[in-house]
Amino acid sequence: MTSSIKLNSALMEKEILLLAKQEQHPFLTGLFASFQTEHHVCLAMDLAAGGDLTKVIDHPEFNYKAAIFYSSCIVLGLEFLHEHNVIHRDLKLDNVLLDASGYIKITDFGLCKKGMGVGVLTTSPAGTPYYTAPEILKREPYGRAVDWWSVGVMLYYMVLHRFPFNGLNMEHLFEFIKYSRAIFPPKVPADFSSTTKGLLAKFPENRLGFNGAEEVKQSPLFCKINFDGLLNKKVTPPIIPAVQSSSDNDTNLMVTLYGRKAVIPDSVSEALQNFDYYVG
Repeated sequence: MTSSIKLNSALMEKEILLLAKQEQHPFLTGLFASFQTEHHVCLAMDLAAGGDLTKVIDHPEFNYKAAIFYSSCIVLGLEFLHEHNVIHRDLKLDNVLLDASGYIKITDFGLCKKGMGVGVLTTSPAGTPYYTAPEILKREPYGRAVDWWSVGVMLYYMVLHRFPFNGLNMEHLFEFIKYSRAIFPPKVPADFSSTTKGLLAKFPENRLGFNGAEEVKQSPLFCKINFDGLLNKKVTPPIIPAVQSSSDNDTNLMVTLYGRKAVIPDSVSEALQNFDYYVG
């Protein structure tokens, strides 16, 4: 990854983290501080001590209702980003963390793209293979609907503990994503299969969420969710992470920087002039 790409990613990450902090959205990771040294740029984020969803799904209390709870929180976080004309482009279980109270925090905004209003399309490749929408793999112009595809993949995995598409190698995986239908066991709940199939529609214009988050919220799986209560954290989370030690909630952290020291070009230094930020 070139220095310019890394710089753009760091600046985008900071911008979305700062937006989440300023708007105090409960399900997006916010910025705690940003600063730079002679050789590094650093981002300090809200603490989420409960691990990511790839670990949480192995919890003995994780069940179908938990999958719906976390998916509902993700829908609200994604709705906020889209309302601010931002697409995430790398939504996956690894990028959804749990805070100490058991609510989710979407994170990793380095691949986000701004200016993505209704009907706006882009072409730059982005994402993680198993979660990438067909239109990206086909190198077609794409918009907000790619994020709803990723939500469908996450929902499918949380309920069935496997990806909806797989392959012997990346080439086979991409072919399955582009042209095959996801398989649903016959005994899964009808509301789950209906909503997930909608999210995994191959063509974005047919995909659940293409017309906005409200479309997803009114789908069979989510239509009975109290989204206002959830947004205000009035709904009890299904799993409360166990804090292993007092240090798990320690925000007085010392940062030690490792790795090869980079020479920062003048153009990068200029772009970072207003990078420093501290919660005051």
